[in-house]
Amino acid sequence: MRRSTEGFTLLEVLVAILLFSVIILVVTASLTGFFGLSTRTTQQVDTTTRAQALMEEIRGQWQRQDVYDRACVALTQPDNTVVVVQDENADGSAVNSQTYAPVFSTSCASVTAPANSTRSTLRQVRVTATSTSSGGSSSTLVLEIPRP
Repeated sequence: MRRSTEGFTLLEVLVAILLFSVIILVVTASLTGFFGLSTRTTQQVDTTTRAQALMEEIRGQWQRQDVYDRACVALTQPDNTVVVVQDENADGSAVNSQTYAPVFSTSCASVTAPANSTRSTLRQVRVTATSTSSGGSSSTLVLEIPRP
């Protein structure tokens, strides 16, 4: 009886499937880690962009002296953000140890200056934005804005 030498044996097919499975598993694990890193990076960039946009809006509005003195921002405070202001001297030293939040209002015309603010020559503004997703990131930006 003559045996055919064409084709693969069952053992060879099983070994090939096993090797293919191991390669697919390694590639899939690497891609899963990459996509997780990409998601976290995107969240961090989004959070930083939101903080930067708010910081730029505050800086732009505080180019007018009356708005600067009132420490008012003519917009609604975005969710998941915290803004803290500290008055400083020209050399960057704190006028007092107190910090305060600026007033977010649709109209700054009727807003009075916060009780603990001073007519300082410089203000340090700290904007902290946090990600809305669970386990998300936070981003803090600090800017010193001179009195106009």
